[in-house]
Amino acid sequence: MSTDGSLVHSEYHDEVIQVQLCCANVLEQPTIDAIGDEIKAAIGDRSSPRLVIGFDSVQHLSSAALGMLITVQTQIKAMDGALCLAGIDDRIMDVFRITGLDQIFAIESSCETAREAVRA
Repeated sequence: MSTDGSLVHSEYHDEVIQVQLCCANVLEQPTIDAIGDEIKAAIGDRSSPRLVIGFDSVQHLSSAALGMLITVQTQIKAMDGALCLAGIDDRIMDVFRITGLDQIFAIESSCETAREAVRA
């Protein structure tokens, strides 16, 4: 978790919003809801948002968290934006592959390459 206790850390790189998940375990519904709320707040009322979600700190992710990510993806697409996930642990990446979510989400190895991907 981040030193200030927040579940995410948001940064703005020109037109790209980068949200870094700061907790190792994204498992419980209150945590997932709070992360979803923080992502929505980071996007705000931007049109065509370009969003990167970094998973460098995440070690465990529940199916409910995957559902939240699908909701975020749907909302971003409806706003004519782009979403890219980055820094996903190999074990979590296996879940994305098994469920076919690696075909739904743009996924990059680092936030830097993800920022470039959403700019394209």
